[in-house]
Amino acid sequence: MNILVTGSSSGIGETLARSLVKAGHRVVLMARRADMLNALVEDLGGESRALAAPGDVGVWEDCVRVVEAGLEAFGCLDALVNAAGTWVAEPFVDAAPKDLQRFVQTDVTGALQISRAILPELRKTGGRMIHINGLQGHIPQRPPVLYATVESAILGLCRSLRW
Repeated sequence: MNILVTGSSSGIGETLARSLVKAGHRVVLMARRADMLNALVEDLGGESRALAAPGDVGVWEDCVRVVEAGLEAFGCLDALVNAAGTWVAEPFVDAAPKDLQRFVQTDVTGALQISRAILPELRKTGGRMIHINGLQGHIPQRPPVLYATVESAILGLCRSLRW
């Protein structure tokens, strides 16, 4: 399978990309940090196994460009694993508006945009989407208000797309 993995420069996204390549899949690596993606491509065995496609899921043009790059490199895309995310450490009442915007832009708008960009291809291949989502979307607790908010939005996206 050919799989687009967002947030693949570190954390869950990187771990998943490594596991997918080890299992024999090819991956398109999307994240903002190009240097880390390029190093990961080398570590995964080169461009026959992985493609570095730097971009920000919060920017529509980046989403479209990365999907197109994956199609050009591998011929088709069979799945999306969206692991892109960010964090605001401050409590909601103390968070700066610019930090709130950045958080929603990556975690919610980014999920919508990368889903929209790849969906036409996944409909052709019968592919799947996986959005990495925390339990806060299923079992909201306090705190953190912000995390529960974005995770609930992703849960709604996934449930709606399933229909």
